[in-house]
Amino acid sequence: ARTVALDGQAWLGHWVQLAGFGSAAEAEVARDRLAAGGLADAYLMQDGGTAIISLGVFRDRGGADRVAASARRLGFAPVVTERYRPAVEHWVVAILPPDSVLARDALAAGGSQI
Repeated sequence: ARTVALDGQAWLGHWVQLAGFGSAAEAEVARDRLAAGGLADAYLMQDGGTAIISLGVFRDRGGADRVAASARRLGFAPVVTERYRPAVEHWVVAILPPDSVLARDALAAGGSQI
């Protein structure tokens, strides 16, 4: 067996965001409205040259849906996307001898590990 490291993507969660602002100043006004409406964790960001507002990244889809619903009640059109970041994936490559069988349950270590 040998290990191999490959470039990959790590899933961070469900990202709630608002886009479509004509300027950073327009996005700042929207952020103030969100804060006044109870969504104080609204962060102004740049996506290329476009201003967006991040309302958070949630591991649980229910949390993302609740924040998106709150933004909708305030008159916004939130979008929920999957958020990833670059990461290194570590693989174990094993070559079995002919006529051998690998018992998959022998690889289970529990939790998030194999």
